[in-house]
Amino acid sequence: MSGFLKRQKARDGVIQEATQDTIKQFMIDMMCITLNDPEYVKKDVFGYDRLMTVCEGVLKNYDTYKIALIKHDEADYARDKLDEQLLRIAKDPKRITKFEQRYPWIYKIFYGKK
Repeated sequence: MSGFLKRQKARDGVIQEATQDTIKQFMIDMMCITLNDPEYVKKDVFGYDRLMTVCEGVLKNYDTYKIALIKHDEADYARDKLDEQLLRIAKDPKRITKFEQRYPWIYKIFYGKK
């Protein structure tokens, strides 16, 4: 690989990481605002300490499941586990849309010949 291609690949990796970090922070900001808004959570709004506990969990889960979004050897496993967690919460498969339908723009994983 030429020096130019190596620099371009490194730059692309930095841009991708910056984009992921920006989206992650924005997601946390939106969640905090929403969970502190009585319009959405009624009288049970989340105060600062409770929000920070939830944010800690969200960030931990993000780190666990982010490989589902990228080309990674365990992406299919992460996708399945994410769907399993959502099904556990919903308790009814009809209420859960599979990963591939929720994220149609993410690459599909194929096994064997296409």
